[in-house]
Amino acid sequence: MDRSERRRGGGAGIIAVLIIAVLLLVLVFVFRIREFNVSVAGESRHTTEEIRNDLSYDFLTKNTLYFAWKYRNATEEPRAPYLQSVRAKIISPSAVQVVIQEKSLVGRVLYNGNNVYFDRSGNVLEITGDVYEEIPLITGVTMEQPELYKKLPVNSTTLRNTMLSIAELMLDSKLNPDEISFDEQSNIFINIGTVVVALGQDEYLEEKVSNLETIYDKVAAQTGTLNMTAFTGKNETITFTKDEEETEAETEAPEGSTGETGLEPDDGSGTGNTSDQPETQETQSQSSSLNSGTTFQAFDSYGTLHNDAQVVGGNIVDSYGNPLAGCYINESGQVVDAYWNIVFTLDGYTAPQSTSDSSSQENADTSSGQQTSETQASSGLNSNGTFQAFDSNGTLHNDAQVINGVIVDSYGNVLAGCYINESNQVVDAYWNIVYQF
Repeated sequence: MDRSERRRGGGAGIIAVLIIAVLLLVLVFVFRIREFNVSVAGESRHTTEEIRNDLSYDFLTKNTLYFAWKYRNATEEPRAPYLQSVRAKIISPSAVQVVIQEKSLVGRVLYNGNNVYFDRSGNVLEITGDVYEEIPLITGVTMEQPELYKKLPVNSTTLRNTMLSIAELMLDSKLNPDEISFDEQSNIFINIGTVVVALGQDEYLEEKVSNLETIYDKVAAQTGTLNMTAFTGKNETITFTKDEEETEAETEAPEGSTGETGLEPDDGSGTGNTSDQPETQETQSQSSSLNSGTTFQAFDSYGTLHNDAQVVGGNIVDSYGNPLAGCYINESGQVVDAYWNIVFTLDGYTAPQSTSDSSSQENADTSSGQQTSETQASSGLNSNGTFQAFDSNGTLHNDAQVINGVIVDSYGNVLAGCYINESNQVVDAYWNIVYQF
């Protein structure tokens, strides 16, 4: 090879090096990320700048080509542990579009005055003084000092697993609890509005929560405790107990109130007051068709939830044919339980009509203050001079009476929540006017 050939070969090598250098400069400067657009799948708790710093952290990840390749699929990034997934694409040589999904917060616990938020896996995602209203507070657990992006340091591993299970079930349900608490025996309690749900131990939680979603609407307007501790997904009894505070508040009817609530006392037949009127032949034939053939849920006046309630012959009964106290059919053909929930609607229902003409039967002697039997019946009196009334525990008393201005049963026991208003009307614990002096 002569000298001229060596010169030509050397020149080609220099040109190749220069081309590579130019390409590198283009890659470094032209494809350098200058514009960082973030789209969030859901609500974001992190700023664009924070996300950018965590995702574009070195020489390579500051390059649009490499960045788009690295996050070409929805994937996790260890440097951004608060993100569930990251996916990127190139918009221009200097701009990228990033679609992120943040990890869901399932609960919070208090530690030294701060809210410690954690995800489904029990990893701490935030420690802050801010309160996110939609995230339930969990109480009754003890733990050591938490660290960001580390496992929640609950002292009991079993309790932590239970806490994560119930928190995740609540997140995936349509319920929005305010608080999830544990007692010393690790029994679970859920506060939703004015209702406390006792779930018991970490058993059949999925079945309990699934049924709670159906049941809650029936008691949401009440204040009390829904007991599901023995529920396993079968036909076990679920009870609802009203708080005494609510009952006391209810007994004091607001000014101008009529005291009527629409809850009719049950005379034992399970049809409310509709049984007070005699049935015509037409009504009797109609009642034989009032069989729903369908079971539904209904609370009786004792706070017991029956999953096997049904309409038979115009009466609300359980699967054994026992009438459900406090449940009745209203004029619109709707089955109303003891907590005023409309639990079922009968098709083609016509309210029974009475054949008696009460106006022609009234022969009251106003001068002597005596009433005929018809007038007594209209005032709510039974044949023995007693009347029906619900007490504040939801119990229907068929032997209620007034003695010395106090409403008592036949044994002289005072009926809690019952009182006499300014119009000399006896009002029971459900605001029903049950007797008129």
